[in-house]
Amino acid sequence: MGLERARRSRASNWRNAVNKRKKWIMQNTENIALFDGLDDAIVGIASRPNLESLAVYDMHRIMRILEQQMDPEDAAEHFDANIACMYCGPLTPLIMARYPAGPRSSEVSRLRAALEQIASNRDEPYAADFARDILARREVR
Repeated sequence: MGLERARRSRASNWRNAVNKRKKWIMQNTENIALFDGLDDAIVGIASRPNLESLAVYDMHRIMRILEQQMDPEDAAEHFDANIACMYCGPLTPLIMARYPAGPRSSEVSRLRAALEQIASNRDEPYAADFARDILARREVR
């Protein structure tokens, strides 16, 4: 029961944040084009000197929204055919693709600790040499 209430609360908080973001965008721009039904994917506004500002959408969030409405293959096809190639004049929103994140520092720390443990293992000399070699090359920082 408590878990379901927490989920509803998170969904409500997210919806409020999206509504505030959309309201802020509408108040701070004179002319702006928005995609219908994709408000959750808005990440901001792109300002351009001497030109109108553009809405910026996150491609991964758009795909998540579409995949809730249809199967992943149809979502990808719909995105490619109807959203990614859409041009509605100079106010066409931008679609941002996120740069893939590298390993988190906690993951790197765990990996380094595991390699150091392997490197100190006298029962497995081949594995220890290999681990020491990786640590010496500083591939794991």
